[in-house]
Amino acid sequence: MKKIDRDTILFALIDDMASTSSIPKEFNQLISSQNLNCSYTPLNVGEDFFRFTIQGLRNSQIRGVNLGKKYQRMAIDLVDTLSSEAEICRFITSIKVENGKLHGYITIGEAMASLIDGKVAIFGVSQDIETAKSLLQHLNISNLTIIERDIEKIAPILELYPDVNIKFGDDNHYFDIDGYTNIVDFSDGEMVFTEPKDIPILTPNSKEVKENQYRIDIQTWLG
Repeated sequence: MKKIDRDTILFALIDDMASTSSIPKEFNQLISSQNLNCSYTPLNVGEDFFRFTIQGLRNSQIRGVNLGKKYQRMAIDLVDTLSSEAEICRFITSIKVENGKLHGYITIGEAMASLIDGKVAIFGVSQDIETAKSLLQHLNISNLTIIERDIEKIAPILELYPDVNIKFGDDNHYFDIDGYTNIVDFSDGEMVFTEPKDIPILTPNSKEVKENQYRIDIQTWLG
């Protein structure tokens, strides 16, 4: 275990079962590889104590925080400022603590978009509307197609991006992905599409996405 001294910068994951998450271990591995005097710890926080915990960050030694999925919308009204992306998407993945102030922002969309180049097909948007909103903030709308079963389920996306290209897929018909260079899958493999061959499939939980999120957070918290 990394030795913590008076100069160590502290980061944390706040979730109801944070200690069971792989995030602290993965984060600390990245910190170690960069030879940073930082440490990342899990904080198990139940819903009844969430507001108190967030407010307590103002007077703590913690510089940055990640939020579990269940708390990412709840925290919107507890921080002092939001990134422009968070204002639009109405959730945050991370908080920067600076001079007693809390700044909320999102890393997932940027982390995913940095791994996408060219024409992209996006499946299962209705299963993770918030993350999809964040991703689309960082992509060229003219280069993407959303494949969905039910247009009503993606109404929040259409409100923000009325010109986005949409095609409909179902369990009985394959969607032809020829001509696409990337696939984003929010559906956990439930959508049906032709064999992707050499086309990379990206999900919010892809290892590369998580590593990008960690890097963005470290740069933000130490910046």
